[in-house]
Amino acid sequence: FISLDCGIADDASYMDQTMGISYIPDTNFAETGENFNASLEYKLQTKIRQFWNVRSLPNGARNCCTLNPIQGKTFDLYLGVDFRDTVNLEFAGTLMDKDIIHVSTSDYIYVFVVRSKKPI
Repeated sequence: FISLDCGIADDASYMDQTMGISYIPDTNFAETGENFNASLEYKLQTKIRQFWNVRSLPNGARNCCTLNPIQGKTFDLYLGVDFRDTVNLEFAGTLMDKDIIHVSTSDYIYVFVVRSKKPI
């Protein structure tokens, strides 16, 4: 299970006390981008630490990251709370694209990758 916090310092990591999830920086996974910290004013508005930093991807139309899950090869993709698809990677070198067409009703979109417990 990999939980990345995009934008935290290379040597940082932390445990989300509410969910019990350990987060690590995305430095070893992202190919491009720059890290930025949110302003103190914004940090005081939210206790969700994952929102305190951001990786900006100002160059190129597509930016990629490489994930190497330690456990499991099957996971579900969610857009917000809505299930979208299940991904099953049979081999370590499997390439897969998933597209979602979505009309946003807000200023932000949450995309989640969740380890699936169902076999495919």
